[in-house]
Amino acid sequence: MKRPKNMSRNVMRSYYYLRNMMRVKHYRGFGVHSPFVYGLVRHSVMMKKNIIGEECAVFDKLVELKVAQKRAVQLQNMCNWAGYTKYFFLIDADSELGEMDEHTVYFVLPSYPLEKLPEVCTKSEGKGGVVCLLSPYESRTRSKACKALIKIHRNTSVDNRGYLLIFFNPRHPKQHFKL
Repeated sequence: MKRPKNMSRNVMRSYYYLRNMMRVKHYRGFGVHSPFVYGLVRHSVMMKKNIIGEECAVFDKLVELKVAQKRAVQLQNMCNWAGYTKYFFLIDADSELGEMDEHTVYFVLPSYPLEKLPEVCTKSEGKGGVVCLLSPYESRTRSKACKALIKIHRNTSVDNRGYLLIFFNPRHPKQHFKL
């Protein structure tokens, strides 16, 4: 029996549809059983189009670094909602790792060397802060490095396609959410 010409196209469409449906599962908080991540999705990251709160320092710096405005607003809202007040932007190999505590966020830009990512995560381990990897799917090697970090990470992580949030709070269980 001869296969129709458009069969492979239909199979690929079905594959992409199912792959996207796996992400939709957690979109807007549906199916998220972590109160922290549910609050993050509903109150700051996905649901707001404008900056909540007075603080705009993260937004201004991210826009200056050519991050999309939508992502910059989401990350600023995450910082305002969760109470993160110290920020370090890791741009290149010479960027200084500041002291991590429960109010600190490391923003790791794509230009930061991949071989230094484990060092950033080990410095953050158990301190309660957040590592935000911007553009985790920019290249195949960056994607593999991010997936390896998620695999060895002991706490909650949230993948929002444009950035990957890795939380180092020991109270959060090992969970990975794809938004």
